[in-house]
Amino acid sequence: MNFRRLLAYIIDVGLIIILLVFLRVVFPNSYQQDLTDLNNQHLRQEITYAEYINEYIIINHNIDKSDVWFNIIGLTLMIVSFNIIPLFTNGQTIGKKLFKLRIKKIDGNLGLEDLIKRSIIINGMGYMLMIIILVYIMSAYIYFHTITLISIIQIVLIIISGIRICNNKRGIHDVLSGTEVINN
Repeated sequence: MNFRRLLAYIIDVGLIIILLVFLRVVFPNSYQQDLTDLNNQHLRQEITYAEYINEYIIINHNIDKSDVWFNIIGLTLMIVSFNIIPLFTNGQTIGKKLFKLRIKKIDGNLGLEDLIKRSIIINGMGYMLMIIILVYIMSAYIYFHTITLISIIQIVLIIISGIRICNNKRGIHDVLSGTEVINN
């Protein structure tokens, strides 16, 4: 079941990524060229490493600020895929439906609150919310370091959940939401 669960997750995330890549191609971020130019300056050794990092942090902040609409769309797609669809399909995402799996509440009925708790951890919804909010209230430097720390925490949570799932246990997101993934 663990391998099917992984494949189901890859399909669910893959569908979202395909939609977001399409949007990015249709609506490119104008600051991406600034980042390319900066990288080229650094590679040609026209600027020092300190200058590169300084400018990189500012450009990264500008990219995230101008991409808030993009992050809101990504967050919306995640909410629909991992919260709304399973709420109305007996705990099944598109991927879980294909692999005959479903999310089940251990004690009681699966609710939207349970699905949101799962998604904040395993699908990065908490991380995306932080980006959308913090980019407007923090300076570029504080934002960069804060988001870097939150990214590391997000990655560690996913790795720990993956290891727990591989050992036939529930992931952190399952434990905190009181859910499990079962064969349908």
